[in-house]
Amino acid sequence: MSAAKRFLSSSMYNATEKVLRIVINFAIFILISNTLSIEEMGEYNFLLTAFAILSVFSSFGLTENATKIFIDQVNSVKAFQALLAIKLCFSILFAVSGYFWLFDQNIYFFIGLILSSLSLSLQFLESMALGKLILKVNSVVLFIASALKIWACLTHQDLVVFCQIFALEILIQSALLFIISLSVAKPGTSQETMFSVLKGLKYRDFLYIWFSASISILYTKVDQFFVKFYLSDIDVGIYTYATRIVDYGLLLPSLIISSLMGYLYVLDKEKRETLFSTIVITALALVILINAASFIVASVFLPKYQASLIIIGILSLGLPCALLRALTGKFLIIDGLNQPFLARATALLCINTFFCFFFIDWFGLYGAALANLITMLVSGFFI
Repeated sequence: MSAAKRFLSSSMYNATEKVLRIVINFAIFILISNTLSIEEMGEYNFLLTAFAILSVFSSFGLTENATKIFIDQVNSVKAFQALLAIKLCFSILFAVSGYFWLFDQNIYFFIGLILSSLSLSLQFLESMALGKLILKVNSVVLFIASALKIWACLTHQDLVVFCQIFALEILIQSALLFIISLSVAKPGTSQETMFSVLKGLKYRDFLYIWFSASISILYTKVDQFFVKFYLSDIDVGIYTYATRIVDYGLLLPSLIISSLMGYLYVLDKEKRETLFSTIVITALALVILINAASFIVASVFLPKYQASLIIIGILSLGLPCALLRALTGKFLIIDGLNQPFLARATALLCINTFFCFFFIDWFGLYGAALANLITMLVSGFFI
């Protein structure tokens, strides 16, 4: 089998694993929302948001570059160890700062962030086109973690137990992938050392991607910070529940767009415009589906989240713009226009922060949703 076919096959396995994870995690999310109180669920969702932000901060741009570096280094164990050492240092740094800041001294998310440095094992295995192996390992871990979460829901465990399960899931997944990566890594040349690998890395490229990714995740989450620090615990629970629902609706089409890079490369201007129209129509159908599903879930399973329906409705209106943003981002990469990434992310962070500052004071939770919607409109159409 040619290298291109091996990587295509590996990518399909990776996509399958992600779709499976989306479906199962959504079902688990509904169960946990039913088990925990609105205030506890708000705290748990905010911890997950903080973890996602700090994970990007601690990546140092390695996650986006790692697969290419590992391929260039012929899957050398020294290259794997060198990049892992960098990410571990940054993970410890941001885990310590996060422990006293965003994690509210939650030891389990602190441990989870440090362990997440081993996630480079995923990119290492992807560089060897071992998507099928990744699918098997992650499916086993997903099954174990899901079983534990279902048990915790059925026995009505508290927030601490769900935090413990979160850390345990990261530990098992990271450890398994790390051990497998070491077992399949190649020794490299006799002259190669960790120092020589570190010396040859293009740190300027890392910094650019790092800044862009960090600012990008901040502007998508800044509304949750305003809600957290300016409104009540119940407001946090309602709002983070709504954002998670909309995020789940966005995950699958975003995954499809990410998987189409080869196809997007060959599109001319006319076909790009047709694709934009198709994305908008698809997203509008998705808006209807998300709101209908949210109404059913809130009516039948989670009546305590009835207040989230209007917020979900406002946030979901931005889905066409969010998908356009993702799609135009791919075309920026294809056209070699990397600098607009940082400019766009910076502008959107300023816009979302500005509107949150005023709207939350005027309209409360609806103000946060409106600020997010305006930011998505700007990102999807104007920029």
